[in-house]
Amino acid sequence: MGKATEIKHFNNSHYPYATLNVITFGIMALIHRVTWREAPHWLIMLLPLVYLHLIWESLPEVVPTHFDLHGKADGWSNRHTLIWMAGSLSAGTYFLMLLLPRIDPRRHINLSDIHYNGIRLLLTVFIALLNGFIIQSSLLGGIANTSFLFGLLGGVFAGFGWLFRDLKPNYFIGIRTPWTLESEEVWYSTHRFGAKVWMAGGILLAIGSMFFTHSSGYLPLFFGVLLVMVILPVYYSWRYFKNESSR
Repeated sequence: MGKATEIKHFNNSHYPYATLNVITFGIMALIHRVTWREAPHWLIMLLPLVYLHLIWESLPEVVPTHFDLHGKADGWSNRHTLIWMAGSLSAGTYFLMLLLPRIDPRRHINLSDIHYNGIRLLLTVFIALLNGFIIQSSLLGGIANTSFLFGLLGGVFAGFGWLFRDLKPNYFIGIRTPWTLESEEVWYSTHRFGAKVWMAGGILLAIGSMFFTHSSGYLPLFFGVLLVMVILPVYYSWRYFKNESSR
């Protein structure tokens, strides 16, 4: 009985390392098979799993995986959940962005386009930071500064704004309204205008997050700025299309 218990304990304690090692070496093997253009994505996706591997022994068996607006844990899972959470979120986003150019009816977005690849890389970095933040919060048992996530989103919005300026018309990414999809001139003009709005709004959100510890006080600012970032480009596209049609 004692020996069986010892073997069971050995298997349970070493299983996470075996799983993480398999995932790590699997990703490293894939890196050798993909082009140099894709290698940075895989290396960035790997970082949260490496971090998780390093702190694995410091994690309790049950860790918090969901938090309220004040950063207090209100949902728990087995620590193995962190492996699949980090892996599936990164891989799912990566493969979705690889798929979109293949199903775009206009064929205007492709993997050789610098703006589309910039958006892909920005999303990869954001997901990696989000995974790392979730893992660290599970280790600490709570979130010290919940506004950090919204500030991070502000940075992503600003990055999207920078990359939207010369984004080609498509059905999946960008400011897609009935008027931008109808006219390429409206599309490009709206995206040049929207880029300024998104960069300004994103920077404002990122800076604003520094003055709040908890998201409950930051949320009015976040949603207010977000609303402006959505409404202004939509109105601009409608107005520009109306003026273009009346010429």
